[in-house]
Amino acid sequence: MRQPQFFALLLLSSLAVASASAQAWTQPAGNAYLKVAHGRTAVHEQFDLDGNVIPFIEGVAGDTFLDRSVYLYGEFGVIPGFTFVAMVPIKNLTVIVDEGIEQATVGIADIEVRGRLDLRPLLGATGGALASAFSVGARLPTGYTRNLSPSVGSGQLDLHMSLSLGRSFHPVPVYAQASAGFENRSRVFGLSRTIDCTGSNDIPCIPADEPDFDNEWLYSAEVGVSAGSRILIQFLLNGIRSVNAPEELFDVTNPIPTRRRFTKLGSGVTVAVGKGVGASLQIFRTASGRNTIRATEYFFGLEYKITR
Repeated sequence: MRQPQFFALLLLSSLAVASASAQAWTQPAGNAYLKVAHGRTAVHEQFDLDGNVIPFIEGVAGDTFLDRSVYLYGEFGVIPGFTFVAMVPIKNLTVIVDEGIEQATVGIADIEVRGRLDLRPLLGATGGALASAFSVGARLPTGYTRNLSPSVGSGQLDLHMSLSLGRSFHPVPVYAQASAGFENRSRVFGLSRTIDCTGSNDIPCIPADEPDFDNEWLYSAEVGVSAGSRILIQFLLNGIRSVNAPEELFDVTNPIPTRRRFTKLGSGVTVAVGKGVGASLQIFRTASGRNTIRATEYFFGLEYKITR
């Protein structure tokens, strides 16, 4: 297989850029959490339909897919018990098609927006160490060309919801949270476009279509430990499981993963460097998967907390 440009879309919904945020807790009204992160990954392997590790591109040595992207993330406490969340990914993707031949795309990918509602008042529990929140949101294409090779996104509107539970173990400086959710990967492609690949076109692209993406279950877990007043250490897990098992491995006729399953394990550290300012490093590794890449992802971030 010598057309790896098709695989560039595999990472798009799997990155845990904002894992340092507390998904089970809402921001107090008037507060905000802002983060800019730079993600880096280089790929030379993938998991096949049965979970076996195979070369990312047969016959091409070394890393053949590079992601050097920037993510803008924010949480805003709108009213007591409700937080607005947004993320803007600026993708920078490079695919090494063959020895010495590269194709690259830079652009704004799918903007993610969601609302997070504190469930404790509805459950009659407004205080204590436990937390619970319900989130609902969408990923919105930004008008990009979805059949570029590579493309910054798959081009369809996605809707998702999740339930998060958390607990603080204060006075022990430890917290834990977990989340389970569902994503509807729709066939609404009106917020992206295509270009004609049948004629003489110097722009690398693939024939346009509208794949039937499978819906997915989403899950994540996180444990955080404070080491003094300036350092937070995290242990992270996140994953995606398509409702139906993958049946068709990536090839020219299946350029985007319509079905995929994977689990990623990670760790991170955030250091407070000033009032409300922190610097972070997170590392994720694909521990298992089917019809997905096998990657190690690095995220370098700067965050800023605004408190009233």
